[in-house]
Amino acid sequence: YFKGGLNYPILVNSSASQFNVSFRNNNEPLRPRIVATGDPDVLELLWSSATSQQPTLKWGLSPGVYSTVVAAQTSHINRSSICGAPGNSYGWRDLGLLHSARIEGMSSLPVSARIYYVFGDAADGLFSPETVFLSPPPAGSQPATRPTTLALYCDLGRGSLDMTYTWNEYGRPSINTTMALGQRVQGGQVDAVFHGGDISYATGYLAVWDFFLDQIAPIAGGALYLTTVGNH
Repeated sequence: YFKGGLNYPILVNSSASQFNVSFRNNNEPLRPRIVATGDPDVLELLWSSATSQQPTLKWGLSPGVYSTVVAAQTSHINRSSICGAPGNSYGWRDLGLLHSARIEGMSSLPVSARIYYVFGDAADGLFSPETVFLSPPPAGSQPATRPTTLALYCDLGRGSLDMTYTWNEYGRPSINTTMALGQRVQGGQVDAVFHGGDISYATGYLAVWDFFLDQIAPIAGGALYLTTVGNH
């Protein structure tokens, strides 16, 4: 195991060592993304974990104060549901559990309200760090200090900062796009993001979705993330 990429590799550990490389937390709740439901009063938070007994979203309008607690629904992608190779053969990877929780009452919030939230498992008390979501302005309104701002892009793959590669590698410069946009989203400068197709370029390699969703988490967890199906 090494870090630093192919240009500046630094050995971390090896299988021949007396020490083992392990995950600090194999069940960490990850990859938040907030999506539309078709009802402007209701948004939906999605996230992933390995296991969960009581998947739960907690949110409020002040940092660290979560006045609303929502029980989440859980689903799982089965190999048999994948339509063809390589996704159901050598490209298959179990993505774990997918959780979804509704965020209701959006229309009653102040324009461009900041929602502070954590997500995880109420049974073991394991929750994510706090994330801040900027609610999109309702129809006919806009933020008080600037115009309504959308980010639009298509054809977003995945990349890395240390020269590591993913299966069927494609779209390495996308890491620059997501880092730049993530800073603007977390700075409260973006009201919604539209990704117009060609999402992740996983092309049947399911492990790519983990890399991609990790990469866009600062964007999709902080602003409404809208997509279209297929090739824009």
